[in-house]
Amino acid sequence: MIQSIHHVSFTIKEMERSIAFYRRLGFQVASDRRHLTADYLRAITGYADAEMHVAYLNGYNVQLELIQYVAPAGIDLDKTNYHVGSAHICFATDDIYAEYERLQQAGVRFRTAPVAIREGPNAGMGAVYFFDPDGYTLELAGVLPETDSPKTKER
Repeated sequence: MIQSIHHVSFTIKEMERSIAFYRRLGFQVASDRRHLTADYLRAITGYADAEMHVAYLNGYNVQLELIQYVAPAGIDLDKTNYHVGSAHICFATDDIYAEYERLQQAGVRFRTAPVAIREGPNAGMGAVYFFDPDGYTLELAGVLPETDSPKTKER
């Protein structure tokens, strides 16, 4: 029986750049980075020449694995979030506007400014998509200040 999620993984282009980005989001490097060429790795991945750099980062009760393949050489896929196979991680925040501003000041690229959700199960929250250095979509979501809440405006 499955007990929990062990980690979430992204295949990335440049390890140093990705580590720096995820550290700005609040992740901490969990273990020494490794250069792997082991037989078990080749068996798991199904690539006879598998060689990769791997780093694990911890944050928000999640372990994030970053993998940079040395071999086989990969290509940069279109990670646009409406394409089948794309995925994203959503980060909860208690102040979406302050976090948006902090990350924007740090050079993080956003799709839009935070948007108020006016209906459905997440009414009263705000959300915004942003991107990691390799183009993976990430999301911030948080409760809006009382003045922005659709529940307040309905009274």
